[in-house]
Amino acid sequence: MNHVGALIEDRRRALGLSRRDLAERIGVSKQTILNLERDRTYNIGTRMLRELEGALDAEFTIALEEKRAMGETIQMGSDEFILHIRKQYDCELSNPQLGRRIWRWLRDNADGEQVSGQVTAAWGDGIAAVGRNKLPGTATQFRFRLDALPALYRFLGQLGRGDEALDEEDEE
Repeated sequence: MNHVGALIEDRRRALGLSRRDLAERIGVSKQTILNLERDRTYNIGTRMLRELEGALDAEFTIALEEKRAMGETIQMGSDEFILHIRKQYDCELSNPQLGRRIWRWLRDNADGEQVSGQVTAAWGDGIAAVGRNKLPGTATQFRFRLDALPALYRFLGQLGRGDEALDEEDEE
């Protein structure tokens, strides 16, 4: 986290203001400005922040983010990833090839672990859309870091577009 005082001092200096100049602009003492800039524990109220914004022609932004909205890990199945690829791309890779590549990516990039072995996919295997280069009939569940989802979906796009070269292990 940035020390607010250092940000105030940097902005004040960039504007060519002395501590006395800034103090006069917001109606406090020069010592208060020194305290703001140097004492990490100095309590700056929201009213003073607003005064500083005007005097420094700047804006303070305060953000509060929930760290564990969904937890730190997530569990999803390979069928969900393959469905995404099949819906978005005309991918020539077979489901077993996709499944192996996805598993290796999760293991190597997202602290992934297999939670279950092959089980029948949610849509079952008795429908016409299930097949080697269609929807998978089986799926493996994985648990992995939630923060890896954006990178995972970029990787799925690379697989779907054929941007990823096949490893020898992927050849059938």
